[in-house]
Amino acid sequence: MSGYIQTNQVLTIPDVPTYNLTAADSGKLIMVTPPTAASIINLPSLQAGLRYKFMVLNDFGGGFTSTLRPTLNGVAVNGKVIGTCINITPGVAGAAVVEAVTKGANTLVITSAAKLGNYVDMTCDGNNWYISGLASSVGFA
Repeated sequence: MSGYIQTNQVLTIPDVPTYNLTAADSGKLIMVTPPTAASIINLPSLQAGLRYKFMVLNDFGGGFTSTLRPTLNGVAVNGKVIGTCINITPGVAGAAVVEAVTKGANTLVITSAAKLGNYVDMTCDGNNWYISGLASSVGFA
């Protein structure tokens, strides 16, 4: 049993080049604002029970992205992001879909196509981060 508690607290990530989340932020709704330059959000070291929900606060744009990067003792780790964030674009053929969230082996990127309400859930089992979420490059309005 983990010592982490789900809360109804909200944390808004400021527009800074790098932001470090802590284990104490686990369970919070993390609001991601559109950055004015590419930004990196470092996740804490891998620990079973950590859970974050990231939600886009306003439409991204300007070509800038926010990268969620797992770390181990402050150093980016490889091969630690598993799962799928579903990207939908109603009325657009699959080949033309502009993804609002992309996943690499060691990162998750909220792209410049992200819209208000896009979200990603991340849960850690101590070895990997498991993701799920829903994103659309045309928004949910």
